Amino acid sequence: MREALSENESVERENPEHQNEYRSYFEEKINQDNSEETEIHLILKRFNLPSDTSDMQLIKKEYRKLAKKYHPDMPTGNEDIFKQIVLDFETLKYFFDVKKAG
Repeated sequence: MREALSENESVERENPEHQNEYRSYFEEKINQDNSEETEIHLILKRFNLPSDTSDMQLIKKEYRKLAKKYHPDMPTGNEDIFKQIVLDFETLKYFFDVKKAG
């Protein structure tokens, strides 16, 4: 069952329409009532990083630690927390890419 779900997830991620859904989710997430800076600071805090961090290598390192810790296949795993960590990381990536480009 898990293998079938994984194959399904990878097909969804390769679908350009699905990627547009992710993009709109990230845009919405950083443009909510809170300022985008506040949202980014909250995410960085969840990653146990200082709020002025902008080094993607450091962010990626912390993301990998947390993703490994909370991966559903690990003994300490939690699927909901893992999904939130992935979404938070993608939001940070998108935010810093937009900031870098503009």
